[in-house]
Amino acid sequence: MINSDQSQSQERREFLRHPSDLRVQLIRSDTVPMQLHTVELSMGGMHVECDRAQAQLLAPPDIGDGQQFTARILLSAPGIDGRALTLSAVVKSVVELGNDRYRIGLHFSKFFGKSHQLLEDFIRALEN
Repeated sequence: MINSDQSQSQERREFLRHPSDLRVQLIRSDTVPMQLHTVELSMGGMHVECDRAQAQLLAPPDIGDGQQFTARILLSAPGIDGRALTLSAVVKSVVELGNDRYRIGLHFSKFFGKSHQLLEDFIRALEN
């Protein structure tokens, strides 16, 4: 059952989210690159799941969300298999899932090179 808060949130969502399992590397100059996997992807952002240590690097308790990373997402779909997106992503949410697992929401703030078009093509392939 969807409550009214969920329904309003879905109405406000600008981009449709798609389940995904893609390799992503999050890079920031002051940390070691993190290797993660997406669980959802849209034109506006992604969700990744990680453990507590990674969540604390992505959104340190004393700072919270707003951390910016360079993200490299390896695509896997016919016609674009093995191509990588490079973009800037900002941490927007952290949700504890239990069993030392966290879901991190990241918003795409800037696309580099042909990444925007590649992501559009990839999502179009998911929808077909």
